[in-house]
Amino acid sequence: MATLDQYELIKTGLMQDLLTGSVQVKVDETKEVDADVESFLLDMLSIFPLLGLSVFEKTETTSKPGELLFIEAKGIKATGYEDPKGFVVIKGSETVKEETNTIPPYITTLRKDLVAQGVIFNSGNVFTFTQDQVFTSPSNAAAVVQARSANGRDDWKNKTGKTLKQIQEAASKQDGASNA
Repeated sequence: MATLDQYELIKTGLMQDLLTGSVQVKVDETKEVDADVESFLLDMLSIFPLLGLSVFEKTETTSKPGELLFIEAKGIKATGYEDPKGFVVIKGSETVKEETNTIPPYITTLRKDLVAQGVIFNSGNVFTFTQDQVFTSPSNAAAVVQARSANGRDDWKNKTGKTLKQIQEAASKQDGASNA
């Protein structure tokens, strides 16, 4: 382990002695490496959101849930809602375990990442969400939940059976009428 004096030797530029072997220093780099790693991780955590990557972000929604929407398929039940940050699948929702041949590769990767992060876990015949999870779109949420390619605007439905697409179109018509 290097002493403070030896570190000062290095800092003051007496590298010649080190190179010729007249001074031997055994440096414990653990603290330095830890500091470098911590600095790197903090930099990455600040850069990832700029790149659209939210894998390390804690799921925080900015509003209370609006109308709850549901998917029931292949023995699973999932609940979600629209949020300004995207589409939120609620904790306790289930996902189909076995992926189909039509699942896009990026959804397979996303599902694996969610398992690795502990966001979804294997609970027998299905996977279950351990926390609320924000997705970039209702379609990505539906694809993860159903383990297949999906159109979230058609697959997510309210308790009366209206699709998200129908709900959005009705809201758009209502907004158009109020602005006229």
